[in-house]
Amino acid sequence: MKTPDVRDEAAQWVQGFDETDPQQKERFVEWVRTSPRHTEELLVTTLLSDELDRVDPNRTIDVEKLIEAAQSNVSPIGAHVDITAPLTKPRTHRWMGVLLASAASIAAVVAGLWVYQSTARPEGMYATAIGEQRVVTLDDGSILSLNTQSRVQVRYSVTSRDIVLLEGQAAFKVIHETRPFVVYAGVAKIRDIGTDFDVRYIDNKVVLAVTEGSVEVSSDSEEPSGAGPIVSPVAAPALLTAGQRTVIDQDGKIEPVVIVNTNDINAWKLQRLTFLNTPLEELAREFNRYNPKPKLRVEGDAAKAHRFNGNFPAHDFASLYRVLECEGLSYEKRGHDVIIRAAPERLPP
Repeated sequence: MKTPDVRDEAAQWVQGFDETDPQQKERFVEWVRTSPRHTEELLVTTLLSDELDRVDPNRTIDVEKLIEAAQSNVSPIGAHVDITAPLTKPRTHRWMGVLLASAASIAAVVAGLWVYQSTARPEGMYATAIGEQRVVTLDDGSILSLNTQSRVQVRYSVTSRDIVLLEGQAAFKVIHETRPFVVYAGVAKIRDIGTDFDVRYIDNKVVLAVTEGSVEVSSDSEEPSGAGPIVSPVAAPALLTAGQRTVIDQDGKIEPVVIVNTNDINAWKLQRLTFLNTPLEELAREFNRYNPKPKLRVEGDAAKAHRFNGNFPAHDFASLYRVLECEGLSYEKRGHDVIIRAAPERLPP
């Protein structure tokens, strides 16, 4: 059976919507809230079918630009695992006033949903809780994958595509187009050159790794959200290609590029934790980002100085405990915490 076309459905609602029918109104609201594209097509269809003749009898308006303008004012509604990101905050245009005047019953419902969106979630903000991961389809078709305990803000406009990673980790599969695609994290500015890449921003340190294509990274202050310190560029831009990684510290220093396994870069998407000469305290923090309990705590200088190599399933504490014992460390379960220390030396028999 052929799936109904969204534009056809929008046209049917525009032509046959009866605001006096409560059941039909309920179905309409549900249809609009199902997908942000439904709202988008509804607005475009209503405008073109009801108003274009009166607003522009001489056809002086560029229809393609009009559609683009309508699309740029659609915000996502409700929480979805796979959702289209908003471009800009809803604004009032001259033609929107005409639309609301002539299609009041439809526009009233849509406007009400916009109010719901603006009060339910900041524009373009996406976040994950502890142990949660999320995949977001952006307006241009690019894919944003959010790791656990992460927050990003998406700001698309007609001239740019800006992403601000406020905390955590995100992977980007970018669709190439004329608008630049730039990710800001701390003092790092990462410009895509048609690629797939991964950005991690935790403890004021940015880790950038590329799985496909190339990116340019620099340290400067021109980020659009106002988040993070304002600094002057302190390092020349670095170009990274597939299989390369670098670190940008809080002062903007870009460390030398190193070679990494792309499977290790993507391991977190399979909820596996990869460690390379990693201090035990950092390992514990990473486990704690994925698990609300138990919480790992490291005590003692000897344990804190211990470093690990290898990878673990993010929720497999049994494997971790076995490795700790093999590494000469002990652990003690105390309520919802697990205390890790260096194992006391055994006296010779």
